[in-house]
Parts: sequence; structure tokens; C-alpha cells
Amino acid sequence: MVHKHFRETEAGNLKPTNYEKLLDDTTYKNMVAHRAGFRAQALVLKRKALNNTKQLVELIELELQK
Repeated sequence: MVHKHFRETEAGNLKPTNYEKLLDDTTYKNMVAHRAGFRAQALVLKRKALNNTKQLVELIELELQK
């Protein structure tokens, strides 16, 4: 996928071949949407883990107070 839409510069960096073409490329749009979905899902899972960790800390603190 990267080789289709990006080229390597002399410095070794990746540079988009054509921004206008990318805007109309279904494969590129699907890749971006797919990655955005993964990031949104990861955010939900991280928030859940954070909340669970806070609850665990509260339970531990209650036990330590006994």
C-alpha cells in the first residue's frame, strides 16, 4: 500500500506521489477510514481500562483503611 501511494526521497523519507489523486482513491480512503476506526476503538478500550484501574485503586485503598 505504501509503495502505491508514496515514494522514498533521497533522504529516506516517504512523500505522497499526488495529493489530488489520493483524494479520489477508494483504496486510500478505505485505509484511512479503517485506521480511524481502529483508533476510535482503541480509545474506548483505553477509557474502559482507565476507569477499571480507578475502581481497583479505590477498592485497594478501602481495604488498606481497614
